[in-house]
Amino acid sequence: MYLINHNQRRVSLSDEALLWRTRVLPCVLPCALNFPAYKLTLTYQSPRWLVKNGDLRRADVSNMDKLTIDTLCSKWNFDDSRLTEIIRRKEWHSWDRILVLLEQGHELRVGEA
Repeated sequence: MYLINHNQRRVSLSDEALLWRTRVLPCVLPCALNFPAYKLTLTYQSPRWLVKNGDLRRADVSNMDKLTIDTLCSKWNFDDSRLTEIIRRKEWHSWDRILVLLEQGHELRVGEA
């Protein structure tokens, strides 16, 4: 998903990730963000989570999280440092989609772990 140029210390999106982001941005609804902290729940639904015998397919969704969060933050003009909790789920569904739930989150205070 990302192209890393160690000599120039640059990270950029791959062509595939740029295409995905271009296609997804119009589907992201506008959102007014008025709280200092947020909880984000991402539910990745797909028919491809399972292999033919029913076992769970190995899929690294952490890169999907980063691309999804960056896309949402771009649309909402929002700094992802305001996310104090992120929950990720994978569910079987007949087509690919990502369900996004953004809620008021727990605000961090001095002395909290």
